[in-house]
Amino acid sequence: FDGCVRLWDSRSDACVGTIEGVSQDGPIVAADAVPLSSGDAAAAFLGKMGAVSLVDLRAMAIRREVGRVKPAPLCGPRAISINAVAVAVGGVDGTVSIFDLSTTSTKPIAFGKDAHGDSGILSVGFDGTSGALATADKSGVVAVWR
Repeated sequence: FDGCVRLWDSRSDACVGTIEGVSQDGPIVAADAVPLSSGDAAAAFLGKMGAVSLVDLRAMAIRREVGRVKPAPLCGPRAISINAVAVAVGGVDGTVSIFDLSTTSTKPIAFGKDAHGDSGILSVGFDGTSGALATADKSGVVAVWR
C-alpha cells in the first residue's frame, strides 16, 4: 500500500520495474493501460483518495497527476481513452468526471450526474473508434457521452 507501481513479467514471474510515488494519497485502487500511437504505453492510476495519475510505462516515469475526483473516497471504475487524451472516472454517487490529459489542469473538463442520478457507476469505457464514453450504473442505465 505504498503508492508504487510494480511491473510484473508473468513469463519470468519477476518484477521488471518499480515506479515510485504514483499515488501520494494511499494505495492504488484501479489501473488502466493503453498503447499510444507513438508505440509507447501509458497507464492511468487511481489512488484511494481520488488522485488520477498518468504514467509512461516505457520511460518508467510519472507523466503527471491529471486530476482529482470529488468526493474523493467515492471513486469507482475508470477508463483511459485509446489515444490517451482523456481519463474518465465514475463515482459510487453517480457522478462521471472526464479529465483532459493534454493539459496541465487538474480540474475535470466534464462532470455529470444527470444520466445516472444517485445510482453508483459500475463501468466506464471509451469506444476505440468514435471516442464516445459509455457508462453503466447499478440501476441498469447505460449512457453514451459524446
